[in-house]
This record gives sequence, structure tokens and C-alpha cells, in this order.
Amino acid sequence: MNNKTVDLLLLFFLAILLFTGYLLSRDMLVRYPVVSPASQYVIINDNTLRGIINPVHIKPRVYGTIISEVIECESNWNNEARGKAGEIGLCQFMPKTWIYFNDLRGTNLDIYSEADQIDMIHWAFEEGLANHWTCYRNLNK
Repeated sequence: MNNKTVDLLLLFFLAILLFTGYLLSRDMLVRYPVVSPASQYVIINDNTLRGIINPVHIKPRVYGTIISEVIECESNWNNEARGKAGEIGLCQFMPKTWIYFNDLRGTNLDIYSEADQIDMIHWAFEEGLANHWTCYRNLNK
């Protein structure tokens, strides 16, 4: 066998290994989802630690874990919760803060919607605005 044939064989086997790894990791993500649809909690499982989950997705999952703690602290997952100073919903947004965040994002989300509150708090954390929540500041003491 000449060097070109050996190189082609090695390349072929490498391609097979990469494709097999892709299929296995895709199968693991389907069988062991990281986000539980029933609870809406975002968790990190040991697939993340083993490197099976793409590192690009780790940051939102870490935020999701912290956000779950903030929501529990702020409203105990009660979307009907109202604060003494006028805070509203799961994440206890102040109406002025909600309007400000909507303007920054260019959106028109509904402060009374659970899904919109969760979407907005995720956005706020990703934008570095987590200090708007007292419970977040208290977690970091």
C-alpha cells in the first residue's frame, strides 16, 4: 500500500468515528433531556460534565438553575404573587423595569404571562442585568 491509500483509509475511519460519536451524542440528548418539560426547571446533569453536551449550551443551563432559585425566592413559583412595592408575577418585575426591558429588547411581552416572565428573566441574566433582583444579590453574598 502506498502512503496515499493509507491516508485515505485513515481519513475514512476518522469520518466513521466522528459520525458515530455524533449519532451517540444525539441519541443521549434525546433519551436524557436536560430540560424537564413538566417542571420547567433547567438542570445540569452528568452528561454536561462528561462533555456529551455542547459547551455552548452550558451558560443558559447554569443561568436556568440560578433563575429557578431566584423565582422560588421571589414568588415561590406563584404567578399571582404581588409585592409590597408593586412587583408582579413569578419574577416579581416592577412595571417600570418591565417596560424598560421591553424597550431594550424591542419586544412587547406581557408582564402577567408566566412564559413571558421566564423569557424576560432569562434575557436579563444573559444581558448581565441579574442585579435587578434582590434574591439574586442575596444568593451571591
